[in-house]
Amino acid sequence: MEYEDRHRRAQRRKLDCLLFDLDDTLYPLSSGIATECLRNIGDYMAEKLGIEQTKIPDLSNLLYKSYGTTMAGLLAIGYRFDYDDYHRFNSTLILLFLLR
Repeated sequence: MEYEDRHRRAQRRKLDCLLFDLDDTLYPLSSGIATECLRNIGDYMAEKLGIEQTKIPDLSNLLYKSYGTTMAGLLAIGYRFDYDDYHRFNSTLILLFLLR
């Protein structure tokens, strides 16, 4: 019994940080985070995927409404990109925004 308890404790992952991202449920709209996320996604679409700036707001909105996320929509219509790069690009900018 004691061995099993020690084994269970040893198997638990040790975390330095736990980040919750529940899309607009942990912070008020007035915080500006949602607006910053949209801007970052648009910047990614322009910089990394070569989509024209003028088309981004409508395309992003359509993809979000149709596929649940802009990223899922971009993948569904044929864009190929690294998921980690997409999240790193957007999340890093959000963290910088929060640190201001």
